[in-house]
Amino acid sequence: MAQATRSPVVRGTHAISPQPCSKLPDMPGRVEIEYCVKCKWMLRATWICQELMSTFEKDQVISEIALKPSYEVAGVFDIRVDGVLVWSRKAEGRFPEAKEVKQKVRDILVPERNLGHSDAKTPVPQPAEQGPPAQLPRLSEGLGSSTTASSGGGNGDEGGGMAL
Repeated sequence: MAQATRSPVVRGTHAISPQPCSKLPDMPGRVEIEYCVKCKWMLRATWICQELMSTFEKDQVISEIALKPSYEVAGVFDIRVDGVLVWSRKAEGRFPEAKEVKQKVRDILVPERNLGHSDAKTPVPQPAEQGPPAQLPRLSEGLGSSTTASSGGGNGDEGGGMAL
C-alpha cells in the first residue's frame, strides 16, 4: 500500500504588514463603529452592526463592518461610512437610534432605497434637560387617619388616601 505524500505546512514564511487597520485601503461600503472599551459599549456597537447587516444584506452595498475598540479615547461612540463621520455620540449628546443609523448609511450607500418603517417620521428623542429633582410627597401627607380610612360604609373614597 502506497503512502500518500503530503507537502509540509510551512508557517511564518509570508510577512504581514504591521499597519493598523485604519491605514489599509478602504473598500466602498465600509462601515466603522468605534466604541469606548472602558464604558463597555461593545454590545451596543455589535447591536448596531447586526441592525445594519440585517437591513442592507439584500442590497449588497456593505462590504465590511469594522468594530474598532477605543482604549485611549474615553466616551467615544462614532460611526463612519466610507470614512465619513455620520454619528458622534459626543457631538449629538446621545446614542443613535437604529433607524437613524440606517437612514444615514442608506443616504451614503443607496440613497434611492426605501427603508419602510424606518423611514416613518417619528420625533427624535432629545437629551433630557437636567433640572432639580421632583419632590415626592411624604407618606404622612395626604393620608387620612386610620379611623377615617377604616370606618365602614361608603364607596371607599372617604379615606383621604393618596390615589396611585
